[in-house]
Amino acid sequence: MTIVFSLHTLDLPFLNRENCGRHGDLYGCQGNHSAMTFLSRVLRLLFWLVVLSWGARLLKHLVTWMVRGAGQPTPQKGADAGGSEALGLARRLVRDPFCGVHVAEVLAIPLRDGSDTLHFCSVNCRDQYARQRSLQQERLAANG
Repeated sequence: MTIVFSLHTLDLPFLNRENCGRHGDLYGCQGNHSAMTFLSRVLRLLFWLVVLSWGARLLKHLVTWMVRGAGQPTPQKGADAGGSEALGLARRLVRDPFCGVHVAEVLAIPLRDGSDTLHFCSVNCRDQYARQRSLQQERLAANG
């Protein structure tokens, strides 16, 4: 016993051309029109995917720019022959003598102490160090 199966035996309205009069273009009776609407929808989907991906990438760059500090000028390539320091890649770290924190030298707060230059992480640490240093000098002067 052989079972013959055909799409025409199914009662699918889009395969039956008799539905064209009753339903108009609902089942693709216009021929290539349904293929064109499908193609236009696919192209529209691809267009919006590209727009959204570019928008997400732009948003990512904007957030990165804001986090790094919008007020700091970005170095120009080849503007200075200083090597990696000109690009901000390598920075010398200095140690705060009061609290012991390591800070980039360009960001540290300097204080001249005789012939030495000391670097601090904050104004508060600098002021406390100077206050402590002046108390030590007063004690040494009082003791003779």
